[in-house]
Order: sequence, then C-alpha cells, then structure tokens
Amino acid sequence: MDNHTKFMAAMNNLANTIQAGTVMTTHALRRIKQSVINENVEGAEDSLEGVPRTLPAFLKVDPPIFNGSTNPTEADNWFQAVERASRTQHVPYDQFMEYATYQLVGKAQQWWQGERRQLHQQNMDITWMLFQAAFYKKYFHESIKEARELEFLRLKQGNGNEL
Repeated sequence: MDNHTKFMAAMNNLANTIQAGTVMTTHALRRIKQSVINENVEGAEDSLEGVPRTLPAFLKVDPPIFNGSTNPTEADNWFQAVERASRTQHVPYDQFMEYATYQLVGKAQQWWQGERRQLHQQNMDITWMLFQAAFYKKYFHESIKEARELEFLRLKQGNGNEL
C-alpha cells in the first residue's frame, strides 16, 4: 500500500470518526434539551440560568463516560462533551473537574487516581485547567494534534469524489 493510499485511508477514517462524533453530540444535545424541558414547569425554562446543578441532576442528562480509549478523537470528543454538559447544566466552574472525573471509568479512572495522587504529593491545586492539561497530555498528545492539523492543511479539494 503506497503512502497516498494510506493517507487517504487515514483521512477517510478521520472523517468517519468526526461524523460519528457529530451524530453522538447531536443526540446528546437533544437529550439535554428534552431533559431541561421535562424538569421545568411550563414557561419556566429560563429559570435555570445561573442555578448550579447537583451531580445527580448533571447525571440525568447522560453525560458521556470515558474508559481511556487510545483514540485521540474519542478522547477529545469526550472532553468537549463533558465540558459542554457542565456549562449547560450550570455546574460551578470550580466543580467541573469533579463532575468530569466522575465520568471516568476503567483505565481512565485508574490513570486519574494515580495522576491525582502525584498532584496531591506535589501540593498542587487541582483545577479544571490542570485536569485539562493532564488529560490532553495523556490522551491527545500535542504531536497528534499537530500531525492532524498538518494532514488537514495538505488536503486538496478534488472533483468531489475524494475524502
């Protein structure tokens, strides 16, 4: 298999992953919207603005879980979805990390327990930004992000049959 064929196969795989992520996000947003509508009395939809949500209320919108997948796109999609769910559910910013890490399972949960222990030993204040940096370092290394951006920039529009 030549480099061009490998590259096109990788790009097709990337496009399919992005499309699947978009579909999952759309479904999640519909569930969130329906949940908000169901929880509120008629005409009171705006009453949630600024009201912090509890963990059980946050979990009712079915935020995604993350099991430690090595697929960087899945990791990035999970992070963005949990952050979006936290914002839409009016989770206080200083609790984003707690709510997000509650959604880690399996290998991801084991990784975070070890990472958190190390940060505590270093007397670090574990913030959302620190969690984000650690998460992306582990699951979406900067070199992967740069390589994907470079691949995307190298794409040339063809006759509509490519990608």
